Amino acid sequence: MNAPLLSVRDLSLWYGRAQALFGLVFDVMPGEVLVLAGRNGAGKTSTLRAIMGLVPRVSGEIVYAGRPIRGMAPHAIARLGVGYVPEDRRIFTELTVAENLEAGRKPAPVGSPIRPWTIERIHTLFPKLAELSDRPGGALSGGEQQMLTLARTLMGNPQLLLLDEPSEGLAPLVVERIAETVRELKREGLTILLSEQNARFTEAVADRVLWLERGVLQNLIDNDTTDKNEKNR
Repeated sequence: MNAPLLSVRDLSLWYGRAQALFGLVFDVMPGEVLVLAGRNGAGKTSTLRAIMGLVPRVSGEIVYAGRPIRGMAPHAIARLGVGYVPEDRRIFTELTVAENLEAGRKPAPVGSPIRPWTIERIHTLFPKLAELSDRPGGALSGGEQQMLTLARTLMGNPQLLLLDEPSEGLAPLVVERIAETVRELKREGLTILLSEQNARFTEAVADRVLWLERGVLQNLIDNDTTDKNEKNR
């Protein structure tokens, strides 16, 4: 049986005196799409930020590819092969699409099984970005900015992708395109941990779902083939 690519044990997190996460325990297996689901304030974003080293007061154990990463700087975690796509996108608005992609370029980690990302591969995955190469990031629509943020992260050649609310604020057709992109990335071999409130999007992409409520892990739902077959009868 394969070892988890990401293993989280007894993860707790505080913002000042307020505790936001309470002893989370879960694994992310290689090549799967695991969704953290829950309402606003449930702790989904906090979990991703803790894994990425963006929150100072964290306890517990976070192990990526067999290496403890809790306490490491975010840039060091990124170099190991973890990519983070924040909910607020954070593109460089004054840079063009092409310049944003170049800003995200990093070599693949040694031994990564994922085929390296190039501008040509990014344009195949996101043809719209090829059309917009010379346009400033700030002139893009919300959906185009989401594509650019994801594409820029892919240019860092991650093996594990953390996606925070990828469907938030997007039109239904754009949400469908993002869902197809997530499925394509899984086919490419990426492991994906994402937070999401949109139930339809979750059903479209998830292998498994973890439900968070007020920083506590409530249950685990398998989005397996048997369930899908039952629905199709």
